[in-house]
Amino acid sequence: MDDHKFIQHSETLMNLLNIMGGEFTTDSVDVPFPEDLYKQAEYLPTDDTIWFILQTLDKIAELFDGELDSVWNEKKVEIFLSVLNSQSDGLQSCVTAQKKNSKNLQMYFKRPHNQVLKRMAYSAHAWELVRKEVRTHLMRLVLLGSATENSI
Repeated sequence: MDDHKFIQHSETLMNLLNIMGGEFTTDSVDVPFPEDLYKQAEYLPTDDTIWFILQTLDKIAELFDGELDSVWNEKKVEIFLSVLNSQSDGLQSCVTAQKKNSKNLQMYFKRPHNQVLKRMAYSAHAWELVRKEVRTHLMRLVLLGSATENSI
């Protein structure tokens, strides 16, 4: 996947996320954003940075593989997940070898699921909080992807 495709997919994901729900909530989640993990990823070799991006996209997909009944338009969610999977597939081809999954990243993504979605009974408001967090991740991933030495 080249840099242009990565940016194009990322923009599509952001647009889909924007139209899936209404205005983004001003409320925030009780889960601190993993800024330290992103900062560490900035200094990794390109292959490892791409692996971090790939893992994050996969974790986002897992979040949306839940109880979404009647929260958003089903077709928009399907398209979002399809583009997300295309982005992941394209990045997978850039990774030279399978790497270990980041336990810290896995632990982080359990928190929005358990502390927001589960705790709030998968309510529409809980999903809107998660959608806002995912938007932050996608924006951060674009910055991270753009900062890699080689094209992704």
